[in-house]
Amino acid sequence: VVLSVLFLVCCVPVVTIGPAASALYYSCVKYLRRGESGAYRGFFHAFRDNLRAGIPATLFFLLLGLALDALYLFLTMAAQAEGEMWPLVRVVYCVLLLLPLSYLAVTFPLLSRFTFTAGGLLSTALRLALRHLPAALGAAVLLAGSMILTLRFLYWGVILLTPAVCALVSSLLLEPVFRRYTPKGDDEGGYKPWYLR
Repeated sequence: VVLSVLFLVCCVPVVTIGPAASALYYSCVKYLRRGESGAYRGFFHAFRDNLRAGIPATLFFLLLGLALDALYLFLTMAAQAEGEMWPLVRVVYCVLLLLPLSYLAVTFPLLSRFTFTAGGLLSTALRLALRHLPAALGAAVLLAGSMILTLRFLYWGVILLTPAVCALVSSLLLEPVFRRYTPKGDDEGGYKPWYLR
């Protein structure tokens, strides 16, 4: 609950949604799954570290969202002219929407693990999402489901749980993908980095 609240507070400026999502994923994996200590301090450290690449990536996804919304409005007007085509158009659009959502679902968790410029982050996340499409689609479905659940039960305080739960469950899908691209680290003395333990 506290990690979800920290995430929501850091999302208030809107352009910091990406770095906040990255810090939330990082904290859920490192502190909840791996049992390290210092979760709240680690959250803010990860948030600050990811601002430089995360803000431009957030702006990219906000613009992409506006473009997809404009396309939806255009399809709505075009389909209403045809009348009976609208239900089919709506279903196809919602299914195709999973592709950009998969891209989004991979981007900020990827930033939490690796260091990127904004352009490098966006291009690497796109390649990774396409190369590991089943995991990316699973993370996209979790993201969409948590957003719908949050909006539907907003008055019940579900928003205090869904961000961290979504990040935690998404990590079960994305961590095996990230491990393939992670340097193994120094195994001398039995030491392994937290993300490989």
